[in-house]
Amino acid sequence: MQLSLFLAQLIGLTTAIFALAAFFRPGFVREGMADLQRSAMTRLLFGFIALVSGLAIVLFHNLWVGDWRLVITLIGWGGIIKGFVAIAQPATLLSLGDVFYRTEGRTRIVLVCALLFGLWLTAIGFGHV
Repeated sequence: MQLSLFLAQLIGLTTAIFALAAFFRPGFVREGMADLQRSAMTRLLFGFIALVSGLAIVLFHNLWVGDWRLVITLIGWGGIIKGFVAIAQPATLLSLGDVFYRTEGRTRIVLVCALLFGLWLTAIGFGHV
């Protein structure tokens, strides 16, 4: 349970802080997506980081339980899948990113959802839920 709480704190805080900071600069996020489209090395690095992060979570926290800890496991598996797709089929990931980040309004909606998710996970991690 301690690992689950730590991962909830880590993932929740990281997600919430990034989403809040990026909310005030949605162009920065869209610029990052444009960089992914232009640079094979950036895509490779993005995929590698997602893959390693996902594997680390799954190797230490592969809990298929009926409570909030399942979310942590699913984040890990999602990281593995995202990392693999980013390396093996980057066009698929780029087209999906284009759907979510095409406009400033869509980008802000995604960031608000990420902020709320991050705050929820943070609250769980610190025992407030």
